Amino acid sequence: MDLDIYSYAIGISSQFYYCALPLRIDTYSQCLYDCAYCFARARGGFRSRKAIALMDVPRFSRQLEQSLTEQPKSILGEFLHRRLPIHLGGMTDPFPPIELKHRITLDLLKLLARWQYPTIVSTKSDIVAREAYLDVLTQGRFVVQLSMSSTDDGLLRVIDRGTAGPTRLLQAARTLLGAGIHVSCRIQPLLPSRESDAFQLIDECSNVGLRHVAVEHLKLPLETTWRGTDVLSKCLKTDVRQYYKQRHALRVGREWVLPTDERLDRVLELRDYTHTHGMSFAAADNDLLLFSDGRCCCSGLDVMDADARFFEHTYAEAVRRGLDANRICLGNIDNAWVPKRSIARYVNSRSRIPGRAGKGASIADYIQLNWNGRSNGCSPEMFYGVVKSDERDEHGHCVYHFRDDVRRLLTQS
Repeated sequence: MDLDIYSYAIGISSQFYYCALPLRIDTYSQCLYDCAYCFARARGGFRSRKAIALMDVPRFSRQLEQSLTEQPKSILGEFLHRRLPIHLGGMTDPFPPIELKHRITLDLLKLLARWQYPTIVSTKSDIVAREAYLDVLTQGRFVVQLSMSSTDDGLLRVIDRGTAGPTRLLQAARTLLGAGIHVSCRIQPLLPSRESDAFQLIDECSNVGLRHVAVEHLKLPLETTWRGTDVLSKCLKTDVRQYYKQRHALRVGREWVLPTDERLDRVLELRDYTHTHGMSFAAADNDLLLFSDGRCCCSGLDVMDADARFFEHTYAEAVRRGLDANRICLGNIDNAWVPKRSIARYVNSRSRIPGRAGKGASIADYIQLNWNGRSNGCSPEMFYGVVKSDERDEHGHCVYHFRDDVRRLLTQS
């Protein structure tokens, strides 16, 4: 296998419009697990890549030290200088089998622990609970987010090929919790025709001692030639494409998603069930984020670490801050920190907008431009139950409101 330096190991996610944790880092350029529902693998360009690149940890070490000890010179430096949490494993699992040889993730964890830099580690591997990694995790500010969709080892052995499976992951959770490390569970994806598996998994998470659970529905790739969907259909004994078609699934980007009303009913049921076990809950579907207990969705970072910072100059935060008065305006996040430098490097070239004075546009520029709604972008209306009014603020930005039924649900939660 060819190995090279991964040039884009750290970056800012395109989800900065609504995500409280948009800063992501990946130690390997590709995920070496073979999950049947992976929409990234479903895209032909991703499948054609054969080489894997490794993160240059010494280079990032210099970048991190400079960002933390000097005035930042880039938007990435601004995020690091403010010590906003990093999501490790934002695009690829940081614990592929080759990690045991190259130990790139271990080296990165040591660096982050040395600086006490807040980090969410997302994985489907139990390597994270091995002694060498456990020793480092106990020395830093880490939350480990374990992802699984069922307690059925046989099922996940086929659809999450190469991963540890639920029995080993739950044992890893016990080990991590026993060492005093924060651990959350991300139930993703919620499997069509196997929705009851999520309730069983919540039971197991409670038995282990977890404090936070997130749930996200399956996003079905558009690509009809993707073999993963056929594998999933066979394992679930359900034609997944037909399942989504019969339920009038909606196209969002390059995926099919189930109608919001159908997903909401299930999310509320799972949330109530999670609460009866004394755990917090996150609705990880983008349009249902408001039904989460905390601001940091999947990881539960702000629920488990009261001192944690997170990114608040987002549509999600503007909407949350407008709940009491039922008035959602851009001014709701005027006092929320936002980096000033250009984000052009991290935005798809087809989506970039011009900045001011010949410079690249900042996050605030994108937030403002899309606030009133665009056909190819996010806005507050992306959240279920948020509707545009006829009112405008003094700068011409729309004022949004909640639908009455949704506001009742949110204020009662």
